[in-house]
Amino acid sequence: MAAEALFIAGGCNRSSSALSWRYSVDDLIAYCCGSVIAISDAKQCRIRATLVGHDADSQTTAVRWVPGSSKLVSGASDGLIIVWAYSNAEYQILHRLEGHVSSVASLTVTPQYIVSTSSDGTVRIWGIDCDQPTCIQVVTCASLPLCTAITAWQGTTILAVGDVSSRVTLYRQEQECGFVSFTALAGHADWVRDLDFWTSDSGCVLASASQDGNIRLWRVSFDECLPDAVLEGHDDAVLSCRWSPDGQSLLSASMDKSMAIWREHCGAWLPLTATGEVGGHTLACYSADWSPNGDMFIGHTYNGGFYLFSTSTMQALPVWTGHAGPVAGLTWHPDGDYLLTVGESDQTTRAFARRAGSATFCEIGRPQVHGYDMSCIATINSVPYRFASGAHEKIIRVFDAPSTFLRDLHRIAGVAIKDDGRERAECVFVPEVGLSNKAEGDGRQRPIATSPPLESTLMQDTLWPEVAKLYGHGNDTIVSICTSHDGTLLASSCAAKEPADAAVIVWDTTSWCQVGKIAAHALTVVAMEFSHDSRFLLTASRDRSVALSARQDDGQWCVVQTAAKAHQRIIWSCGWTHDDALFATGSRDKRVNLFSVSPDASFKLAATSSLGHSVRAMAWQPGTSDRLAVGLDNGRVIILQAHRHPQTRLERLFDLDPALTHSGPIRGIAWRPADDDTRESLLATCGDDHTVRIFRLS
Repeated sequence: MAAEALFIAGGCNRSSSALSWRYSVDDLIAYCCGSVIAISDAKQCRIRATLVGHDADSQTTAVRWVPGSSKLVSGASDGLIIVWAYSNAEYQILHRLEGHVSSVASLTVTPQYIVSTSSDGTVRIWGIDCDQPTCIQVVTCASLPLCTAITAWQGTTILAVGDVSSRVTLYRQEQECGFVSFTALAGHADWVRDLDFWTSDSGCVLASASQDGNIRLWRVSFDECLPDAVLEGHDDAVLSCRWSPDGQSLLSASMDKSMAIWREHCGAWLPLTATGEVGGHTLACYSADWSPNGDMFIGHTYNGGFYLFSTSTMQALPVWTGHAGPVAGLTWHPDGDYLLTVGESDQTTRAFARRAGSATFCEIGRPQVHGYDMSCIATINSVPYRFASGAHEKIIRVFDAPSTFLRDLHRIAGVAIKDDGRERAECVFVPEVGLSNKAEGDGRQRPIATSPPLESTLMQDTLWPEVAKLYGHGNDTIVSICTSHDGTLLASSCAAKEPADAAVIVWDTTSWCQVGKIAAHALTVVAMEFSHDSRFLLTASRDRSVALSARQDDGQWCVVQTAAKAHQRIIWSCGWTHDDALFATGSRDKRVNLFSVSPDASFKLAATSSLGHSVRAMAWQPGTSDRLAVGLDNGRVIILQAHRHPQTRLERLFDLDPALTHSGPIRGIAWRPADDDTRESLLATCGDDHTVRIFRLS
C-alpha cells in the first residue's frame, strides 16, 4: 500500500511569535499549530506539511525562518528550541537546543545568532554559524523579557530586549565581553510586546509595540538614542510590529481586532490603511507579517484563523483554515460529499469539502460556533444534510443545512444537491443571550461563493439552524453519539461514575422521543456503533467491558451479552465489519481485539493484535476488504487486515509514514463512504495536535 496526505487543516496557536513568512520566492509561511509547526503555501492556499519534533504534551510558541536559508527555528512551552533543515524533500531536525527551563516566549534569528526569551526570566543567545550551535551568553533580566530584535550596524551587533517593566534595553556586542547593555529606552506605559529594527544609510530605527496601545520609533546610536515618533491609532494593546521589506511601511497587529499599515507622510506617521475589525470578527489579532516583496500581508487571531490581504487593494484573499484546539471527532456525509469535524476547546463544528477540479479540500462552512467544548458528532442519514453534536453539556443538538450551504457546496465542490422538498433557512444567527442557532428565513442573503469562504464569512455567515434539542442525560458531558445506518435511530451516552448515569439512550430521529435505555455498563460508555442492519448496538466502556444489545420486535432494547473484562484498560473505540459477522475493539492496553458474532448474537474473542501504543480510534474500510484503520495515542495510523480463513486473525498490513501523521493522540478516524470498490480510498483523521488530515491510500 501507499499513502499521501491530500489535505491538512490546523489553526494558529495564541502567541504573538507564532507566525513567520519566509523571504523567498516560494511564499512559505511557518506557524505554530498545537505541538507541531505547520508549513503553508500562500500561493496554493494550503498546508504543505507539519513538522513533528516537540513533545506532544507541549505547545509550540514561537517560530522564525533563518534569513537567506531554508532552515527554520521553533520554540515550545517546554523550553526546547529546534533547528530544522530542508533535506531530501522534507524537513528534518538539525539541532535541539536545551537550556530554558520554562516556555519560550519569542525567537529572533539571524544567520549568525538565535536569540530566545523565556518565562524563566532569561534571554539566551545561541551561535549558529558553526556545526554545533552553542549558547554563547545568558542574560538574566531584572524584569521578565517578552521580545527581542537584533541587527548589525556600524561594524557591531545591537540587541534590543523588551520586557514587562515597559522598558527596552539595548545591548552591543563587545569582543571579549559578549553583549553589554549600553542604554535603556523609557516611554511606554505598559509591557513591550514586539520589537523590529530597520537599518539603512540614513541610520538605525527601532520600532517597539506595547500594551499601552502605542508604537514608538527610536533613532538608535551609540552616543544617544532619541524618540523619533509615537504612532497612535490602535485602541488596545499592540502585540506585533514588522517593517516592510523596503523599510517604508510598518505593519502592526492589535488586541483591538485590527491590523494597520503605517507610513511616513510629511514628517508624520499615519495609518495608511487599516483592516478595521478584521473581516468583522470580535477577537484579537496576535501577530502579522509581510510577504517577501511586500505585496501581501497576513495576520492571525485569537481563534486561530488567518487573514491574508493584498497590500495594494486591501482585498482579503482565500487562506487555509483549521481548528484552534484539539479536534474531538469527525464524520463524513453519507455520500462522502463533505467532512464534519468538532473542535474541543475552540467550540466549533466545521465542514470541509473537496474543491471542484482539485485534489485538495477547503473549509466551506462552520455550522456551529458554540459556548461549550465540543465532544462528538454524527450525521443522520434519514434526512439529507443533517447532523447531531454533543458537547460538555447535557443536551444533544441537531442541525439542518441552510440553503446557503447547499449553494456553496454546489458552487465550490461541484456536488449535485439532493432536493428533498424541505424548506430550508436562508440565514442563521445566534442570539446575544443563548446558544441555539436561529433561522432568519429569507431576509438578508449572502452572495453565492465560488471560492473558499474567508474567515470572517465562516465565523458569521455559515451557521446551520438548530432543529432539535434532546434532553435525557443527567451529567454535563455528552461523550459519544452514533446513528443507525438507515438514520432512524440515534444513541447517546454521557460521562458517568455510577451505573445509573452510564445508561445509553436510544432516540427516534423522527419524533425525537426516547425509544430505549440500555444499562449494560458501570462507567462512561466511550464508544458505540450500530450494526449495518440497525438491529444491534455495540457499546464499549471505561469499565473495560463490551456489550451487545438488540432491538426487540416491540422496539425495545435489551442486552444480549456483556464481556466484563474485554480489555485490561479503558476501551476507546469499537466497530463492525461490513457484514456484521465481526467487530473490533481498541483499548489503552495497546491491543485490538477481534470478536466473532454468532447468529444468536452471542460473541467471543477470535483474534488479537498488540500494537505497542494505546489504541484511540478505529474504522473499518467500506466494502468487503476487511481492512481496519487504527489511530494510536502517539499519532501513528496503522492499517490492519482481518483474515477469516483458515482461522480468524489480524495482520499488520501497512503503517502510514510518521512524517504524514499526527504528533499526539488521534481522536477520530473515518473512511470516506464508497458506493463501490472503484472509488478512491480516502481516510480522515483528527487529533490533539489541532489538525485534521485526509489521506489517499492506494
